[in-house]
Amino acid sequence: MPDELRGRVNAASRVLALLGLALGSALGGVLAVVHIALPVLAGGLVFLVCAVAAVFLFRPTDPRNRKPTRARAVTR
Repeated sequence: MPDELRGRVNAASRVLALLGLALGSALGGVLAVVHIALPVLAGGLVFLVCAVAAVFLFRPTDPRNRKPTRARAVTR
């Protein structure tokens, strides 16, 4: 990312993160009115969906390559 845009991207990511916190808290409060265990259940389901998505999105592109890749040292 260009240095000129780094501050704007950082600010945008912070705004989205804080917005997610506020909306998540509000949704948790609404769910708690229905039943006190629903916010915990909803959070667990979101975590499970994110974990499954991460397994599929971050797997190696070559299915035969099961070894973890190592970062190579930069030589000059």
